[in-house]
Amino acid sequence: MKYTTNLYISKAINDKQKKKIMKRVNKNKNIKNIFFLCRISESKNSLEILSSAELYKMIRRNCNLVIVGLAKGKEDSFELVRIIYDDMYSKTSQIDLDTYFNIS
Repeated sequence: MKYTTNLYISKAINDKQKKKIMKRVNKNKNIKNIFFLCRISESKNSLEILSSAELYKMIRRNCNLVIVGLAKGKEDSFELVRIIYDDMYSKTSQIDLDTYFNIS
């Protein structure tokens, strides 16, 4: 599991909450109502929205994944996906998550 250097975080998550979330993720503890936007190389989808339980399951399966965003709630995660795609297209005029997030 890796994090992208330009991690997208929803406005509903403040810096203090972000630090707490990161600590809990590193300890593999469940985090209620927090969703992770992930780029999974084995997936047919461009981005996956995962709960902490789903994230840990993918980690145990040794999936090659990169966390590109954190959102509070399912609706917020959908909005964050839209923001990511809008930013990517406005900055690069193309849709290529691997290039945008420097994922190799």
